[in-house]
Amino acid sequence: MKFDTGTIITGVAMLIFYLRLMQIRGHKLRLARQAGKPGQTKGGKEKGSKKGKQADAKYTSPKKVSFQITSWWLVALGIIFMSAGLAMKTSSGWFSGWLPATYIDYWWIGTSLGALVFMFCFK
Repeated sequence: MKFDTGTIITGVAMLIFYLRLMQIRGHKLRLARQAGKPGQTKGGKEKGSKKGKQADAKYTSPKKVSFQITSWWLVALGIIFMSAGLAMKTSSGWFSGWLPATYIDYWWIGTSLGALVFMFCFK
């Protein structure tokens, strides 16, 4: 497979999107873990007793972390950008006869921009 500049930039944009989802997931798990330990202060120790290890044992990790969509308009915009970029990438796409070849070489802008827009769609 040929790796050109556009493929590398698109891969990096997808990696950034995935890292953002991992960050959101970690934040939600940390909040759920803290909510499962009543009486805990900001310092990490429980008030008045030394039962910090017992509180850890009582906590059970949620198996599923759900993501919420902040803006459906951004989701639609991201889908449009990524679809346009992928259509420009394929040689038999809708854009091949409509756009000049100089613009088709920049297919990665739409695809990468769509992935980066998706970063702001989830919380």
